Amino acid sequence: MIPGQFDLTPRRQRLILNGATVLVVVSVAAALAGLTWRLMGHADVGAITVPATRTATQVPDTAPMLALDPFGRTGIDGDGAVATTLQIALKGIVFARPAELSVAYIQVGSEAAKPFKTGEAVSGATIAAIQPRRVLLSNGGRVEFLAFPDPFAPPPGTAPAGTPAPAPAPAGNPVAAPPAGPSAEQVLQRFDAQPADGGYRIGANGPPGLRQGDVLQQLNGTPLTSPDAARAAISGAQASGTAQVQILRDGKPVTVTVPIR
Repeated sequence: MIPGQFDLTPRRQRLILNGATVLVVVSVAAALAGLTWRLMGHADVGAITVPATRTATQVPDTAPMLALDPFGRTGIDGDGAVATTLQIALKGIVFARPAELSVAYIQVGSEAAKPFKTGEAVSGATIAAIQPRRVLLSNGGRVEFLAFPDPFAPPPGTAPAGTPAPAPAPAGNPVAAPPAGPSAEQVLQRFDAQPADGGYRIGANGPPGLRQGDVLQQLNGTPLTSPDAARAAISGAQASGTAQVQILRDGKPVTVTVPIR
């Protein structure tokens, strides 16, 4: 090899460097042109691909899931409910807030009245809700209600409506007047209630829904501050057959619905 054969002059070095720069620029320009061509929709072949545009995320339909009440019902009003035919009787209601604390005293057949809460079963039905004057039952897929007995319903064995009236009694024989409702004193005696500070204190023989030591403070909104007020309140409640009684239990007010006849 001849020494100095490949020695480059400064001029030759500049020419080679310029040529390399031109080749790099041409290569980059060609690559950018190919990419632009494919981005414009002409990428039939080649290794460069553009990801497809993401479609909008569909919002799931939650109505069927909410219909299952995963968080429980907020309440039930009982519109369209029919009277239950179960052989049970409502004897008392302790209506409280929140509703989960309410208690219904129900008599099944000839047994003594027992307390029931929402969700518990009674005679094949389930307690759906406890309202101030009635209980809603879920029985065989339909909503039924259990109310206090009608105080104006004729006693068993009486003639139905439309039956001709009996012949008048002979002259001189007085006709017995229909029995009157219990007096206020009789009602308080049935409650085993005695006068106390702020009302009447329940004794050991109170009706279902009342406890010994409860203090009756109001009856249908009327304060029981005196015997005269108690008589007036009880007389007014006898027309409906039931009464909402506000009591003081363990220092807290509680509303109880009880039959008054």
